[in-house]
Amino acid sequence: MQLLDRVRTLSRLGFLSILGWFKKLSLVQGILAFAKIGFICIACPLGALQVFIASLFIGFELALGLLTTVLILWILGRAFCGWLCPIGFIPHKSSRSFYSAPFIAAVFLFGSFLLHLPLFCLICPVGFSFKIIFFVILGVFDPVVIATLGFWTLIIYFLNRKYVYWCGYICPVGFLQGLLAPKPLLRIETGENCVKCGRCALACPSGINLAEISWRDRLRCTLCLECLNSCPTRSIKLVFLRKTVKS
Repeated sequence: MQLLDRVRTLSRLGFLSILGWFKKLSLVQGILAFAKIGFICIACPLGALQVFIASLFIGFELALGLLTTVLILWILGRAFCGWLCPIGFIPHKSSRSFYSAPFIAAVFLFGSFLLHLPLFCLICPVGFSFKIIFFVILGVFDPVVIATLGFWTLIIYFLNRKYVYWCGYICPVGFLQGLLAPKPLLRIETGENCVKCGRCALACPSGINLAEISWRDRLRCTLCLECLNSCPTRSIKLVFLRKTVKS
């Protein structure tokens, strides 16, 4: 488990380093909510929907970015959450608590409609994380962004340790990623040897019991792979196109 945590940490650091290097070389335009790398556009699903609801219009490049992101989600699911998102640096423990991500997403989408602006983008902790990286690369110091990210870090740390796992239960960005691809090509499955012992649910930070998994549970799966080592019968496996990648 410690080795897996280290690999996830290295994958996040590597992703941030590559993204920052691309930004420094002007190979990336924009921020992660909407970024262009050459002719490739990538857009945050929640951000794109907020822009559309706020203005009742979506530009060609933003629509293209959303389609590209949906395609990636159909293939990799919420792997971004488990392996690349900077919020994953914040320690957590397995939680069993309220699932409020759909409600939070709905509130911010409705707020975007009323206020005619992408409301969650203004406070998104994921977005602030990438802004910090870009500001460091560009030599810009913004105390408001730094203070806001620090505040979010404390809040998410407190939630993760005391009440509920942010990534699985609260984050509206992650929820929408799961909603757009509830059964991606890369996913966790169980084999015939499953004895329904429930150890996977104890190991999973999102509390997913793979023996009784539903489509709602799959929305919370970040592909962190913590369930694999917990299975006493080795019946849990990571599959891609129905072929086992890791078991």
